[in-house]
Amino acid sequence: MHMRSTSWAMTFVLLMSVKVFAAPADLETNNDAVVDSDAQKTEIHHKLDALQITQPPKELLQKEEKEYIFPYNQSLSPRYGIVFDQETFSNRQLPDYIIGVNFMLPSDDHIHWEVGADVRSNATGRLNVGYKYVINYKSSLRPYGKVGFSMLATPKDGIASILRLTNYHALIAFGIEDTLTDPLSFRMDIELVAGSEQIAAFLCFGYVWSWK
Repeated sequence: MHMRSTSWAMTFVLLMSVKVFAAPADLETNNDAVVDSDAQKTEIHHKLDALQITQPPKELLQKEEKEYIFPYNQSLSPRYGIVFDQETFSNRQLPDYIIGVNFMLPSDDHIHWEVGADVRSNATGRLNVGYKYVINYKSSLRPYGKVGFSMLATPKDGIASILRLTNYHALIAFGIEDTLTDPLSFRMDIELVAGSEQIAAFLCFGYVWSWK
């Protein structure tokens, strides 16, 4: 009987020893599994962050602006220009200059009447009337062409300049208007006039003040 009790006691001690020594190994295995699981989760998060579509910068979103539409249909255009004609080249002198102004009559499409007057440095003047065709008339940059006639006024003829047929010239012009800031635009044009007694070219620069 004593031997059997001793045997049971030894068996109990051995079982407890196995559990005690096995527990740290199991705990270590569980800890390794938890570490591996955390590493996998971290890797997955990194992959998701890499795949996430980044939002465009706010500057790009604000860059989408509405298309500019030129809102005006009439204008006043002061200008300054230089004159190239037969006198300039024959006398080998500096070209004369002109100072003038053009007024574009109101219209709701790309075709306008434009009237103007210029004073030349040789004391003559011109009255101009033209039919102006504006390309892209609703955009910021507006090229145009113009055809019409020009009347020369001289001190010699005075008011009678209106009656002299030789003072009337055909006029053709090309130019651009470019919006700087509403309602102000830059203007450049080249005008050619031709009559029975004179042919001349004008290179002019100025600005345009527009309104509705």
